[in-house]
Amino acid sequence: MEMPRLAMQSTRAEIGIQTSDAKLSTRQPSADMTIRQPKAIMRIASEPARLTIDQTAAWESMGLLSARRSIEKAASQGLQAAKAFVGKTASQGDALMRIENKGDVISRQAAASRFMPEYAFTIGWIPAPFSVKISATRGSLTVDVTPQKPVINVTPRPPESIYTPGKVEIYVKKEPSLSISVVR
Repeated sequence: MEMPRLAMQSTRAEIGIQTSDAKLSTRQPSADMTIRQPKAIMRIASEPARLTIDQTAAWESMGLLSARRSIEKAASQGLQAAKAFVGKTASQGDALMRIENKGDVISRQAAASRFMPEYAFTIGWIPAPFSVKISATRGSLTVDVTPQKPVINVTPRPPESIYTPGKVEIYVKKEPSLSISVVR
C-alpha cells in the first residue's frame, strides 16, 4: 500500500528596502567687518637756515656808502673842516693884527686861500677783494610721526545648517507562501 505523501512547495518572502539619504547643507555667511585706519599724528618743527651777506665794506671801497655811514662820514668831515676853518681864521686874524710888523700878510693869505682841489687817484680793485662777508647758519627740521593702530570691528556670523534626516523604509516585496498538497 502506498502511503500518501505530503508535497510542500514554498516561496520565500522578499523584503524591499527603500532609503533616502540624509541631507546636510551648510552655509557660512561672511562675517561683518569694518576697518578704520586713523591718520598718523605728525609734528613738524623747522628752523629756517639763515644766510647773511654783508657788502658794506665792498660798497664803501667803491665810495658808495649807506645813508647812515654817509651821514657819519659827512659829519666827521664837517667837524674837521669847521675846526680847520676856525683855526685858519684865528691864525689869519692874528697875522692881520700884526700887520704893522712890515710883512706881506694880505698877499700871503690871498695866495694860501686860492681854491685848487687836489685829487688823488690810485689804481686798485673795486671792490676790494674779500670785502663781501658771507655767513650761513644751518637750519634744522624735526619730524615726529606717531602711527595710529587700525580699528577693526568683526561681528562673526554662525554657520547656517539645514539637516534633513534620512529614511529607511522596509516593506514586504513578495509575500511568503507555503502550499502543502497530498500526493497519492
